[in-house]
Amino acid sequence: MIYLLAGENVDDAVAKLRAIRAAFTRKNEHGPIAEIEGAEATDADMQAAIGGGSLFSKNRLVIFKRMGSASSSVQKMLDEYQDFFQKSNDVFVFWETDSKSELCTLLKKHATKSQAVDRKSETKTVLFRPNVFAAVDNILERSGFRFRESTNALRDIEVPDLFSVLFWKLRTIFLATHGE
Repeated sequence: MIYLLAGENVDDAVAKLRAIRAAFTRKNEHGPIAEIEGAEATDADMQAAIGGGSLFSKNRLVIFKRMGSASSSVQKMLDEYQDFFQKSNDVFVFWETDSKSELCTLLKKHATKSQAVDRKSETKTVLFRPNVFAAVDNILERSGFRFRESTNALRDIEVPDLFSVLFWKLRTIFLATHGE
């Protein structure tokens, strides 16, 4: 089975790859997972990834990243194994950043599922970004928790930003109290 992610949006592609890996691990607890980066791929890596099997699992997950940047012999090997990829019980995931490349076009023809991970057309530009550090300082201030000021400071802050700064601040406090 061939699963294709095509596009330049690295964040979306990495998130999709994580989700695929997690789903595969849930279904095949002992299933082997191989990951090959195109620029670093050798013929031997390809032979091992394609021909390898598992004694403990019926399926494998093989993730190929940016194979368009691989050597011509590796790309030729990918071309030759298209039928094998389609008929195999293993899951072969390809992430190609150049969705117009020859390899990507070939993979689209043979892919069981194809998904675009292009840059989002509507980009959110933030003219004013709330001060996450000031909000966390208000929360962790030693003189007391000032609820109203803290909630006002937190109103426009996104949760991931808040957690990363909060953990950074707690780490700083921990290191300062332990003399490091």
